[in-house]
Amino acid sequence: MGDQLPTNTTTNTTNTNNANNHNANNHNAASSRHSTDTTTSSPPTTPVSLLSLSQKFLNLDEKAEFLQCRQTFMNEATRNFIVEFGDTKARCAFDLEGPDFEKLVQEPKPLETRWINIWAPELQKDIVQIVTSHYGVSARLQAMMGSGPASTKEIKAFSPRLTSDRPSRAAHNDDGDDDEDVRNDKLAAAISRGDLENGYPHAGPSAAELQSSSSRDSSGLGSIDFSHIVNQIWHFVSVDYGQRYLCLGYNSLYVVPGVDFHNSPSRPDGKRLWSWLILCDDGTVVSIQENPFPDRNKFTAEARTKALGVIRRNSGLILSGLSTHHGSSGHNNPLMTSHVRYFQNDSGKPTIRPAGEGASLLFYYLFDDWVTSYSLVIRREHSYSSALEKLRKRMVDRPQVELIDDLHRLGRQLAVLKRIYQSYELILNRLLKRQRLLREENRNHGPYGALRHRATGGFEMHMRNDTFRSTMMEDASAAATDGVQLSFAAIGRFERLADRIRLYALSEIEECVNEKESLTFLVLNLIAVKDSQAVEKLTRTTILIAKATILFLPVSLMTAYFSTEIKELEEVFTVRMYWIAFAVILVLSTLLLYVFGWLGDALGGRIKYRSIPKTMYDATRTFGQQKQKMG
Repeated sequence: MGDQLPTNTTTNTTNTNNANNHNANNHNAASSRHSTDTTTSSPPTTPVSLLSLSQKFLNLDEKAEFLQCRQTFMNEATRNFIVEFGDTKARCAFDLEGPDFEKLVQEPKPLETRWINIWAPELQKDIVQIVTSHYGVSARLQAMMGSGPASTKEIKAFSPRLTSDRPSRAAHNDDGDDDEDVRNDKLAAAISRGDLENGYPHAGPSAAELQSSSSRDSSGLGSIDFSHIVNQIWHFVSVDYGQRYLCLGYNSLYVVPGVDFHNSPSRPDGKRLWSWLILCDDGTVVSIQENPFPDRNKFTAEARTKALGVIRRNSGLILSGLSTHHGSSGHNNPLMTSHVRYFQNDSGKPTIRPAGEGASLLFYYLFDDWVTSYSLVIRREHSYSSALEKLRKRMVDRPQVELIDDLHRLGRQLAVLKRIYQSYELILNRLLKRQRLLREENRNHGPYGALRHRATGGFEMHMRNDTFRSTMMEDASAAATDGVQLSFAAIGRFERLADRIRLYALSEIEECVNEKESLTFLVLNLIAVKDSQAVEKLTRTTILIAKATILFLPVSLMTAYFSTEIKELEEVFTVRMYWIAFAVILVLSTLLLYVFGWLGDALGGRIKYRSIPKTMYDATRTFGQQKQKMG
């Protein structure tokens, strides 16, 4: 990821003086604020330079200060906070400034684990630089962490040329030009382009083409920054390692009921936000999240408050879980409880756990937003199964071509959602693979590593003679050992998370995708069946008209014969003879039509449909049965 910045161990004198003056003022204000405190215990002894900074921290184990922290946490104006906790104490401070962060990262931590959270990093670039520079994060990665939100400016997309977009040849050949003129035009175009395959010399791009290329670059790739990339590619991820840190970058999707974020039809509903998670080697966890409302005027205050309740839900649950009063927060569901800080058990003794496990567990719970990630599985927010079921009922009732548009839109949304969960799976695979390498490296340098070193001494001596090979092996070993090692408890949780993503989330999405494909074929088949039924009705009507015509054609001929003016026949036929002949010919015609119809059904197969007499008979029979039951 580029060269790493050295740790800044010196502080500018002017900045230090300003910081001291600022901290002194804050100390006076904090002293006046705490003057009414009824606590009788004496405060712990702190250095003079950190006295004003320590007054900004609130004790999470005190109920009144814990409730104040929760209220400040949900405030839209809050920009950052720091939580320091151990097995016996937890404290929190909000909206610290640059000089405060400089002192925090340079002084030893008073407690085991520290959590630094930064919202809207584009407004706090100095704080991002102070924190990340201390742990050797590269300048390129720092710039990406402090990048602003994506602008609303549309980037022109250059789509491939389609055959349907080209004008028809008839529109340009109104004068009846033959194919020879078309071939000549293609030949001239090939010569002008310098087609090397056809042996024509290449004259180089013209000035107009160069100007078009430069303008296309200035309006396209030149204006794309990191925020545009993560906004266009929702499954974009970043996994970076350093000697003192482990960094993850990913997109999260938050669905807020009742709030429309104006996503494109091909994107799932909800607010997409980019997040950074950094685990440092000294037990510090840094979380940075994109500003959800860069333009606050687009949303009402009620909508912003409702959205922040969903966006900050997971962090709020973790913060509440760090206090001894977490039971009073109303979140007693074990599925929504994060066990980051170990409290005393029923016997009054603190739970023994490995050192540094708090930071690893905090890193895991910040990444695993259970409520947001599994809303698809419990079918509360991303209820694609319900939408597909509703479309299926509409198809059965009335199949229409317009339903294919809804299926296409749901299919593209499911594809985006599937790639998001696949990006999470990619992060977990790379993270667990690196942890295995770190474990193996530590095992090689353990007490059994010396035995392995002596067992392979001849091979290492041979490699040591080859300078080039030795240098490459050292570089590869150094690159493989970059990163921070997680605790066994955190690794086990990450492995279970990878299994849950594959077993629940991705399988649910794949099931919805398969159902969408089957519904697409179903609606097409239903439309085809509907068309065939319409054609069948039309055919039956045509056959009925033809039968009526055939039925009355002999009668018409007979009537024409009786109406012929012939002297020998004028007084021979009477009215009675006419109606007798009419009845005989009509009966014979009906019998012949029936016989021919039976022969046609026997030879060509019978069309399965209910005739009108059969329908009337069944309706009369059903009506009679119901009348008997009622009587």
